[in-house]
Amino acid sequence: MPDEDILGQFRNVNQRFSGAGTAARADAERLNLLVSRLARQPPHDPDEVPPRCIALLTAASGVPSPEDACSALAGVLGLAVPRGRSAAGAVRKYLSGKGPAGGQLFWRAYSAIVPVDPPVGYAHLANLAAMGRIDLVLTTAWDPLLEVAFGRVFRPSQYRVLTRGEFDDSGFADALLQRGIPQIVKLNGDLHSNLVTRGDREVSPFAAEPTIMAALVKTFSGATVIASSSGRENHGEDLGLLATLAAEASLVCNVGPAASDDPYYRWLNRHIRITSNAVTDFDAFMIELDRQVGLAARHRFRQGGRAVRGEMIRSLEPDTARSVGTFKRPWGSGEVFTTNESCSVRVITVDEAQKISFHRHLHRDELFVALDDGVGVDISDDEFEDGVTGDSDRCIESVTLEQGSRLLVPRGIWHRLRGPTAQVRVLEIAFGVYDEEFDIDRLLDLYGRADRAD
Repeated sequence: MPDEDILGQFRNVNQRFSGAGTAARADAERLNLLVSRLARQPPHDPDEVPPRCIALLTAASGVPSPEDACSALAGVLGLAVPRGRSAAGAVRKYLSGKGPAGGQLFWRAYSAIVPVDPPVGYAHLANLAAMGRIDLVLTTAWDPLLEVAFGRVFRPSQYRVLTRGEFDDSGFADALLQRGIPQIVKLNGDLHSNLVTRGDREVSPFAAEPTIMAALVKTFSGATVIASSSGRENHGEDLGLLATLAAEASLVCNVGPAASDDPYYRWLNRHIRITSNAVTDFDAFMIELDRQVGLAARHRFRQGGRAVRGEMIRSLEPDTARSVGTFKRPWGSGEVFTTNESCSVRVITVDEAQKISFHRHLHRDELFVALDDGVGVDISDDEFEDGVTGDSDRCIESVTLEQGSRLLVPRGIWHRLRGPTAQVRVLEIAFGVYDEEFDIDRLLDLYGRADRAD
C-alpha cells in the first residue's frame, strides 16, 4: 500500500491539531482546550475532586461482532446451531448443561477465537490513563483488547474493569460512580458475562436499565469527553445514545473519519515511515493527543534548562520513585531493577566512534545500565525551540558511565549513547508505552534520520 494512502488516515487529525484553515479553527480551539485540560496537574487539595475525563469507544476495527464471535465459539466447541436459533443461545445452553465444567470449557474455546493484539491507539489511551489524564473508558465492545493494552502499562491493582452481567445492575451503577483508579466499563458485558455468568439469559442493553442510565448522566456532568466511532463498524445506536447523555459534559471532542483532501502537516511528515495500513483515525488521534498532552505538561513543569545529569543519577537512589534495590546472599549479591512491572528490556551495542541519534521519547522512561566502561551519554532538558547548533551545543551535557553505572532518562529528556573509544554495551529497561514507530523525536543523527523542520 503506498505511503500516501496510508498517511491519508492521519490527515484529519493533523488538520484538527494544526488549526490550518478557517474551517478547522473551531476544531483546533476545541482540541487545544482538550490538550490543556488533560495536561493540567491534579489539585493539591485531596478533598477537591477534579472533573472526569471520559473516553467513549465501540469495538475496534476488525473485531468480530458478538454474534460472529458466538458463532466462532460454537464452532470451536463443535456445536451445530439449529436453524432459527442463535449461536449465543446454543453455546449458553451447552455450557450451562456442563455445570461447573462449563466455565473451563468456555475459557478454552475463548482463547481460540479472541483477538490478542490491541490497536496502537489503545496503548496511548492506556498511557494517558496511567498519567492520570483519563480516568474512565466506557465501551460497548465485548473483546478484551482494552484490558490487554492497560495490562501492558498498569499493574493489576492500578486499574479496574467493570463488566455488566458479572454482578447486579444496581451494584454496577454504584461502581460506575466511584473514583480513585482508572476504570474500563463494559456497558453491554462481554462473552463470559453473557454466556456463562448469566446462565440462561443474556445481558440486557444498558439503555434499558434506569439505574445505569441515571449513573451515566451523573458521570457525564461537567466531564471532558472523547467520543470515537473512527475505524469502527456497525456501532449502531450505542455511541449515539452515549453522545446524547454526554450533552451535560463541559467539553466533547469527536473523532471521526478522515477527510481525504486535507493537507499534510509537520507531524505527518515526521511519520512518513509508516508502513502498516492497520492504523485507524482513532489510533492517529490518540497518538497525537498523547504526544501533545506530554509536550504541554513538559512545557509547564520542565526544569527550565537546569543541569539534569545529577538529578537523573540521584533518581535511582533508595526511597526514590525508580530506586534500584540490592540484596546480599551467602553466595554474593544482586541488583533489582524492577519487580512485577510491565517493561521492555534490550541490550544496545554502540560501535567504536559511533553514536545513536540525539532523540527523546514522550511516553516512556528509560533506565540505562552500563555493561562496559566508557559509555558516553549526551543529555539535555532544553526544548531547542530555536534549533540546535550541533553536537557542541551549550545546552547538551555529557557524562561517561563506567561498567555498572546507572542513569535514568525520564520521558521528554533528549539523550544519546556514544562509543567514544571502543564498542560499548548498555542494558536498556523502558517503562511506559513502548512505541518504536511513533514515540521518537530525533534532533541530531549521523544517518539522515533527524526529523525535518518543515
